[in-house]
Amino acid sequence: MNIKAIIIAVLATVLFAAGGYWLYQRYFQSTDYPLRALVPSDAVLLYSSTQPEAAWEDLKQHTFGELLKDMPGMQRFDVYEQELKRLLPSYEALKNREFLFSLHITERNNFDYLLLMPLQGEKDQRLLRQLRKEIEDSPANYRLDERLYQGVKLYEIRDLNGGRTFSFFAQEGVLVGSFTSFLVEGAIRQKAASSTALVPAWMQQTSGTSMETLGTLAINLQQLPALLRVFSHDDSLVQELLPRLPYYSQLEAATAENGLLLTGFVKPDNPQEADFLWALHGQKPQPMRLSFLVPLRAASLVFVGLSNSQEWHQRLRTYWERKAPEQWERWQVLEAKAPDARQLAAIIGNEAGLATLPTAGAGRPERLLMLHLSDSSNAAGLLREMSARVALQDTLYSEVFLRQQLQELPYDEFPASLLGSAYLGFGGSSYYTIVEDYLVISSSIPALKEMLLDIEAEETWQRSVRLNNFMSRLDAEQNYALYLNTATLWPMLYRRLAGPWKMFWDKHNQALRQIDLLSLQLSSAEGAFYTNLFLHLDRRPERQLEQIQLVRKAGSRLESPVVHAPVAVSYRQQRSGHWLVQDSARALYLLNNAGETVRSTRMGGYWQSQLAELDPQKNNSPHYFITTPDSAYLFQPNLQLLKPFPLSLPNTEKIDWASVIDYDGTRRYRFLLASGTGNIFMYDLDGINLEGWQPVALKGSLSAAPGHLRVRSRDIIYAFQKKGEVHAFTRRGEYLKGFPFALGDSLLGPVHIRQGSDFKSTRFITVTASGLFWEWDLEGRIISRKQLYRPDARARFYMVPDARGKRFLIAQQDRFRLRLMDENGNDLFEKDYLGASKLEVQYFPFSEAAALVAVTDTDQEFTYLYDLGGNLLQTQPLNSCCPIGLQMGSAGDSLRLVKAYSNAVEQHMLPVINSSK
Repeated sequence: MNIKAIIIAVLATVLFAAGGYWLYQRYFQSTDYPLRALVPSDAVLLYSSTQPEAAWEDLKQHTFGELLKDMPGMQRFDVYEQELKRLLPSYEALKNREFLFSLHITERNNFDYLLLMPLQGEKDQRLLRQLRKEIEDSPANYRLDERLYQGVKLYEIRDLNGGRTFSFFAQEGVLVGSFTSFLVEGAIRQKAASSTALVPAWMQQTSGTSMETLGTLAINLQQLPALLRVFSHDDSLVQELLPRLPYYSQLEAATAENGLLLTGFVKPDNPQEADFLWALHGQKPQPMRLSFLVPLRAASLVFVGLSNSQEWHQRLRTYWERKAPEQWERWQVLEAKAPDARQLAAIIGNEAGLATLPTAGAGRPERLLMLHLSDSSNAAGLLREMSARVALQDTLYSEVFLRQQLQELPYDEFPASLLGSAYLGFGGSSYYTIVEDYLVISSSIPALKEMLLDIEAEETWQRSVRLNNFMSRLDAEQNYALYLNTATLWPMLYRRLAGPWKMFWDKHNQALRQIDLLSLQLSSAEGAFYTNLFLHLDRRPERQLEQIQLVRKAGSRLESPVVHAPVAVSYRQQRSGHWLVQDSARALYLLNNAGETVRSTRMGGYWQSQLAELDPQKNNSPHYFITTPDSAYLFQPNLQLLKPFPLSLPNTEKIDWASVIDYDGTRRYRFLLASGTGNIFMYDLDGINLEGWQPVALKGSLSAAPGHLRVRSRDIIYAFQKKGEVHAFTRRGEYLKGFPFALGDSLLGPVHIRQGSDFKSTRFITVTASGLFWEWDLEGRIISRKQLYRPDARARFYMVPDARGKRFLIAQQDRFRLRLMDENGNDLFEKDYLGASKLEVQYFPFSEAAALVAVTDTDQEFTYLYDLGGNLLQTQPLNSCCPIGLQMGSAGDSLRLVKAYSNAVEQHMLPVINSSK
């Protein structure tokens, strides 16, 4: 029996029950010497409970307690406790005593606790003597030693099997112990150093504590950056997430529906000294209205609510001048270069929001700053003047995209210079647009465009059922708030964890992922900020993939066997719930979620290209663009063709690939059609073959559809050939400098594009058939080239993009085996498919935590659905003639799977699955 494991489990349980923000409660009954006065001054937090056993039993009955019981350490807890009762019968008498513990940083990547308990006179002295005798009489796994430290007798329980030593002393009505002996020694020194019992303000007792809480917590916020540094492999995470705050918090913890709630106050050490948070004190809390701008994929949002922004900014400047010299210098330099900055600060309205968005691979996250404006037209003029002044003679980026004017602001770290160091992360130029009464500033052009696309697609926090349900449980108004979307945040944090904490995550990630949302809200109150911290749990993703059962929701019978996979589409004003599918009689069907045929039509050939949804009539009614080998079709919502479609290539050339271009979001579409011989044509909506593309002849078939991107107002058309040649053109069909060039190996699939703010930062990434992993930029410079592991000469590699082209996997396939890798070439899993000559692989990264892979064997008509750990749905494949359709439900907690087999189309529901990787 390992005593250290029991105590560690108890402490870790209480600590984790606070969700990483820790718990705090009131001071105990008086003892000979106040417990809190013994806590060393370097403590980060202090937790206390008057009924720890009752609190733990209450927690175990709650959803949060169920989560803890799923963790490997907690699963062993009951076994440990039974063993402890057997070895030490007197243990039961100490179980439900008042106690507190403090947390201290003990090493670069570790911390430990100091446990303190009041003793109840001679009764407890007898109990301790009995415990000592029981330990001495226990099996020879432990030894009880004694030593003196500054005149105080220290007891040490040593684990003789190589474990740690628990040190403690019992004197003057208190018991103090820890697995780190110098913490116990620190408590002795703390007592000896002062003739009177001094308790720092942040540790002092609070009044009005509810007896129904799980406990209470005091946090020394000045020490939180040091605690965060324990978990990080470098200081960058600390600098980005947490400033050093001269504050402390006093919170009560209680269970809430589907979560854990901590409420109380955050107070300043010295209210007379200004700082960036205290600058908000006295401001009336505000509702958050900017959620319509926040992309659904945002990992975090920092919100500031203001009733008097001019007073707020004046207090910020006072703080910078007195206490933050680096920030004060930033502001002074900004004012010197752009005197309009003070006027811009004066027209900030009632809200400021800072969103962090993940980027593909291991890149730094993108930032979006959203500022409410009291005068948006004045702000637009000020920003133009400011940009022109700091740009000098440089040409500034400017573009209209989705009917929004995008502009460059060529000033390094402009948001931080205007608002403070909490808004760092906009290195180099920033890019902005004004949406309604909000100024949106982005760290890159692609991030700004993606935000506008997300708004158009209604993929924002405001439109999310899941996030709206979460927000409805929170305070409606606040002065400062932090919202974490942990499904997206966990992978970002994992990359920054120190080695030991990565191991901890790997061991407990299935449980930790169920903390899916977190909010911290501060509202100005008398001499403090009222604080509300809520951790929301979603227990549904805990099930293993093989335990998931598909629930059949609808079925459709077509006239002939299905030949093209079901594809999710919008229909009129409905963003989801409809599917296009084609049968072998060349009939195209529009089905709804009830399995009913809404529309149908007959085509002149078999659908082969990826579908594109367009709005050529500019009435928010989606049209559908698809191709067959002979023609390109543009269907209206009623599946009637829009004239002059269908279009055919000249000289009876066959269409191999097709894509749609909308240069500036104005819906003046262009259509790229590539033949099997490598000829690329471009047509407009009137069916006119445009100059420069009549055709562009590449002499060799393409490996994927040609496409378009816009970088700093320049339009680039790209194409990649199976023989490994890379092409990039202007919109007139002329080659860009540095192109074409050859990869020296064939391509079996697409090329992934990570768009940057200029030609040098835009990246093209692909893998050749033999496993050469390439990266180059828009100037034609090779950035990297490496060989992926290739088990034998017959293995072939290709890329598997997701439906939106934002993420990808790497596949390596031979006749009998499929191996999948992530974006960096790290193995995910591999599977055998005996005799499969052709496999269709689909990637569905609904979030970092809910990604699925579908592998369809078109010869045997089976589809295998896996998570990223290679776990198979239901242990059996699905009968499916072709790739499946998969769509997230509106509430974000379920998936609709649509598959086809023979002439039947079936729709099933399954819960969102938490991937293990």
